[in-house]
Amino acid sequence: MGHESNGPLQLINLNELAKETSTLNEVTARNADMKITVSLDKGTNGVLGDPLATSRILQNLVSNAIRHSGGSAININVSDDQITVSDDGGGMDQTTLDRISTPNVTSGGGLGLVNCISLAQSTGATIRFATTPHNGFSAILSFAP
Repeated sequence: MGHESNGPLQLINLNELAKETSTLNEVTARNADMKITVSLDKGTNGVLGDPLATSRILQNLVSNAIRHSGGSAININVSDDQITVSDDGGGMDQTTLDRISTPNVTSGGGLGLVNCISLAQSTGATIRFATTPHNGFSAILSFAP
């Protein structure tokens, strides 16, 4: 059903992944005057997915937020079977969002999002973006079967 993944799916602990991603980006964020916070889900049992791809997606999302959002805070939020990376930056309008989340666009910041979408799909996860101009940007990575 759906896309074949590159490797066998494994149980991923999203809480661990969130903490790891936060730690990896802490210094870069601090240098950009941004703070990364992590909200964990006490009840989550983990999700089936590709740990390497998921880690790369999160890394992409967080470094995109650091480089392009212009905000001061990034939150990595684990909730049940999804993980959300959001920032409090300028956000973007729907046109821009459509443009940067469509393949074949080579604008610097956009490539990251397209990669995230195809990586997610290749592992059976889905990713969707929510944004409001002047009100931040969120990427929701979902592992619901």
